[in-house]
Amino acid sequence: MSESGSRGQEVHSASLGPKYRVIVPKAIREVLNVGEGDTLLFVVENGTVQVTSRAQMIQALHGSTPEEEDTDE
Repeated sequence: MSESGSRGQEVHSASLGPKYRVIVPKAIREVLNVGEGDTLLFVVENGTVQVTSRAQMIQALHGSTPEEEDTDE
């Protein structure tokens, strides 16, 4: 199920199945660019949960570190 939220947000829902498994909606899989076997990360901060892929987290962390300068002289 997909609904439009405030501020241009999309809200998607999923149900917990046996053994607490969740089927990630197709629209979310496409946004995260993930497929079967990929790892999802659940980031909990201030009472909210964000879902990202391992690849997106690595890319974000890599982009947040300053580039090392070549100090060979």
